[in-house]
Amino acid sequence: MRYEEDISLEQELLREYLTPRVPVLNHKQTPFILISADMAGCGSTTLARKIYKRLYSKDSPTRLILIGNMIRSMLDMHGEVSARGFEKVPSTESFDKKIYMEMVPEDGAIIEGKHATSIGFEFLTDKFGNEKIYLLNLTNREMFSVIRVLRREGIELNDILDKPAILLSYLKMLEERNIHIKMQVKDNNVPHGPIIDTSLFSSDEIISQIFGDYSWLYDVPEWEINSLLDTLDRLERIYIKSKRTESKDAGHYEFARGRVKYMVANRLMIIRDPFTLINIRKDIRDVLEQAVLALLNKRSPRFGVKGGDLIIDRESRQWTPSYYKLASVLPMLRRYIDGKIILDPFGGSASLSNALKMLCTPKEVIVGDLSYTGGKQLNDALDFYLPELNTQILFSAFDKLPSWYKPKPLRQRNTFITHDVKELPFASNSMDLVVTDPPYKINLDDGGCDFFFESLPEIMRVVKEGGLFIIPMSWLPEFDNRKIKYVKMTDDISRGNSHVPVCWIMIKKNDFHLLNRSYNS
Repeated sequence: MRYEEDISLEQELLREYLTPRVPVLNHKQTPFILISADMAGCGSTTLARKIYKRLYSKDSPTRLILIGNMIRSMLDMHGEVSARGFEKVPSTESFDKKIYMEMVPEDGAIIEGKHATSIGFEFLTDKFGNEKIYLLNLTNREMFSVIRVLRREGIELNDILDKPAILLSYLKMLEERNIHIKMQVKDNNVPHGPIIDTSLFSSDEIISQIFGDYSWLYDVPEWEINSLLDTLDRLERIYIKSKRTESKDAGHYEFARGRVKYMVANRLMIIRDPFTLINIRKDIRDVLEQAVLALLNKRSPRFGVKGGDLIIDRESRQWTPSYYKLASVLPMLRRYIDGKIILDPFGGSASLSNALKMLCTPKEVIVGDLSYTGGKQLNDALDFYLPELNTQILFSAFDKLPSWYKPKPLRQRNTFITHDVKELPFASNSMDLVVTDPPYKINLDDGGCDFFFESLPEIMRVVKEGGLFIIPMSWLPEFDNRKIKYVKMTDDISRGNSHVPVCWIMIKKNDFHLLNRSYNS
């Protein structure tokens, strides 16, 4: 028997977590469980098998029907790579309905298929009534899906980092397959059930919610420990194989990974006070984010568009600040950024803004660039950045973890805006602070100096406080020449290890004067 104080404590604890919004399953009242996914790699097959294993034995009359597996077996297609032959797949209308007519027993079944919650619901409702049907629909983010599909083929993230071009063909295949699937099924306004984003929630976490099991609030389940150890193992394989991790970043990674291992062994596996567990999980997440940033922030593949085609962006990665250049000023960044609305007007591939969102706790980060879709083409190598895909590839390192370990930005809304930094589409004083790494040196005849100063009036118009900028130290004399007051926040953050020494500066709005034009706060 559960007492009211237990339920009240449970509700208080749940407010600290993000949980999948699904109804608790009463399988005796709803013996037909239909699970759909809107793309490959959503984990619908894994979820169906785990539900079946929890509910039934192998001798149970209740059937586990995996429609996708049946089709692949029928067509002698092995693994998700065989999805390239999706044009061979029989129509959903004919094949799925035949399954429901011939294979679904009257006493219940768990059915997984791309459109089980539409085709299946329609058929089973006519036969048994909708009160006996439990619906789940899974979705995912495209890069997560592609990486999961590749993982099933034995291709891990450390392999992808060496040969990222494989992602391009699979992204194209996934898009074509999704179009093909959606064309097969007509939308008859059938209720599709709750939609769960599996880039946020692990299958074990979803299972716990489905069965109303909140024991993970008070204890640490085995699947949570396994997911952490597996993630650390995958990061270590990337690190060992990597030949391009800078020495200073390698030190940060090793330190962060060691801290995670310590906290798992000496805190997470010991503490059982639920409120302390909340904080331990947050601490582990924060340090995991630092480990991933140190390892992948500069090395992660970037994506862009060239001539209408998706390509690997080879250039923006070299412009990205190394992680140690951010870690060295982290106390300063948190002081100015936490709780604020931040604008990065030179967003590029979004690597800096991703790091800011992971390392600090801003209220919101708005990322803009002229070379986002619909804006101005960048250069001969790349037309447009694709910041959303670049964000996903970085966050995919956390894929197997439950939601409380997922990066903060993955749980928040990403705001990417196409804009000209000289004509920002924001009201005056609408942002608290600009934090950005403006372009310099590469592809700019004057090294970017004139472009930066031309952009400053508009940047200062939209902020309340001012801006934090990473700039070449060679620009500093020009500030004096133009009589622009600034505060030098650091010396060379590369400590002499970069061919372009850079530093952090702050320009306060109240101090900003340019060519006899003042901007009042």
